[in-house]
Amino acid sequence: MAKVSGSRLHDGTRVQDAMDMFRSIMFINGMERYTVKGWGRDITIPILIDPEAWLGLFMLRSDEMCISLLGHRMWNAAYVGDQECIEGFRPVNFQDVKQDSSALDTYRKYQVAEDAGVPYSLRFMICKMAMMRSLHIEGTEVSSKPYVRVLSDDVFGHGDILPMIDQSKIYAGLLSSLTRKMNLNLQHELAKASDMDLGHN
Repeated sequence: MAKVSGSRLHDGTRVQDAMDMFRSIMFINGMERYTVKGWGRDITIPILIDPEAWLGLFMLRSDEMCISLLGHRMWNAAYVGDQECIEGFRPVNFQDVKQDSSALDTYRKYQVAEDAGVPYSLRFMICKMAMMRSLHIEGTEVSSKPYVRVLSDDVFGHGDILPMIDQSKIYAGLLSSLTRKMNLNLQHELAKASDMDLGHN
């Protein structure tokens, strides 16, 4: 997989900074030796912190979570459709995006969290939550949850810029997810109660 240049100046908002952030989260949480389900014992999770692998997934979900909580983007990056990437898109530093389109305006409406003075500790916590919600973890094996754009059935092709989802739609998506989980829990509890009733008869 292509490596992002480590010689870029870090400012806390670029693709290289995101790689550093998510790798730090993994090491702090003892996940550096976790393996990727179905990929063999040699493929550990830090290898997937790459623009062609899971990095874009983690970044985009942390962007959406940051927008929902604070009204700011996490990263000064855009997401571009790329069929060579595992998730179908890659993160690109905003200033390196080679086209201008109305999709970029959906990013510009949200200030970058670091520029707005959001503390590193809070940004770290949001990124950790986003990463954990992007993964299925079974013991020391992990797999990614497919990225589904909330309230959208748009299809994006190679080279297309994925618009940043509006804050209100992110809220609606989170509410829908929460309601679905509550319904599943309720059905589970009802099924258990029904089994108990049958057992007493």
